[in-house]
Amino acid sequence: MITTRPKKTNRTSTRTGRAARFEARMTDAQRSLLERTAAYEGRSLTDFVVSTLASAAEAVITKL
Repeated sequence: MITTRPKKTNRTSTRTGRAARFEARMTDAQRSLLERTAAYEGRSLTDFVVSTLASAAEAVITKL
């Protein structure tokens, strides 16, 4: 199940320009995989997931 909702504004979201929050349920193994992969690339889990999902979404739209 994936949900989205407006994010409460705080200093972090103001600094980064991000105004929305995204949550996803996953298995412990999936989370571990994402965390390891983000670490291999020297990125935060959030940065890795958001950029990877955005790239995948753009690829799908480009195919249409």
